[in-house]
Amino acid sequence: DGKRDDLGWMYAAELEPFLPMYGATAELTASTIAHVTYDDRALYVAIRCNEPRMDALEVVGARRDDNVWMGDSVDLFVQGASGEPFYHVIVNPANVVWDAKHTAEVGDTSWNPELQTATLRGEDFWNVEIALPWAAMDRQAPAPGTSLRANICRQRRAAPELSAWSQVVTGFVEPGSFGTWEF
Repeated sequence: DGKRDDLGWMYAAELEPFLPMYGATAELTASTIAHVTYDDRALYVAIRCNEPRMDALEVVGARRDDNVWMGDSVDLFVQGASGEPFYHVIVNPANVVWDAKHTAEVGDTSWNPELQTATLRGEDFWNVEIALPWAAMDRQAPAPGTSLRANICRQRRAAPELSAWSQVVTGFVEPGSFGTWEF
């Protein structure tokens, strides 16, 4: 429902603060807070995009796989620790999703997992919740101590600002810049 008030989020790991894209503004004017948790079925991510200028949100796209990244949006990237293909999900404030499975050759937008997403707009923020099934990524739930490479990024059009949990240098689609999540 996008509310981030489920009991599970109270115990989810809160990620470190988002950083601006390398070489961009020294300080972000709107913070982003992300939580991550999982169970045997899926990876769950909740993102709060603080936004002092809600009237300036730019929402692009109306159908799955439209160019949602042209407006305000958040990106989730997940990759196995051994550098396998990575999975990319983008969600905008209207809950329109773009998704792809990336291999060394190309991003395959025919990958349309049965994920669940929800967004919620508040007075000075918008939230995203994502439930991405492990099966959609051709993997089992991680065993304790297992690592995945990942990143969460945000495009904010009002400022404009590009930020990420694991700092990026030239853009969001940078597998070499993914951070590590240990389960």
